[in-house]
Amino acid sequence: MSGFVVAAHLTDGEWSLRVVQRSVPRGLTELVSELRRMRAEGVLLGLVCVDDDWCALVRPAPGAARLLVGDSTVALEETDDPDVDGVQLVSDILDELSVDPPTDEEIEDADDPDAPWPEGDFSILADLGVGEQALSVLFDDAEIYASDQLLSIAGDLGFGDELADLFDGELADFVGD
Repeated sequence: MSGFVVAAHLTDGEWSLRVVQRSVPRGLTELVSELRRMRAEGVLLGLVCVDDDWCALVRPAPGAARLLVGDSTVALEETDDPDVDGVQLVSDILDELSVDPPTDEEIEDADDPDAPWPEGDFSILADLGVGEQALSVLFDDAEIYASDQLLSIAGDLGFGDELADLFDGELADFVGD
């Protein structure tokens, strides 16, 4: 298991999904560029899932991208650690957000040191009806697999069944049970 990226495109009230990568993006620049190459009229949202441990939302915008990462503590791992995927991507996202990863002390002092540490634009989907509070609750829950977080978001946006079909088919090797 490693990672994947699905692009969700909303045009004329209809969502269409496409598997963009069946691997962990090497960095944010490549990912945003790949999503932008698909750009057409309407909303475009990149759904990233890594090892079913954490996910990210990437929404290209003119001149930048709106970003939300489910666990910024991944950036504290060594980039050459073969057991941890996506370190560079999380580091790039935090750099783009101008946010430092949490320190070991901050993590140890947290109510739950094993909880994820989401960072980014929690209003990334507000214009589509998924508010900051809903995303905050979802991303703060350490018990939910990343793929299930994405399914919940997709359900709220109206393409949950389509994403579930991708998870059952093309992406079955990448998602938890």
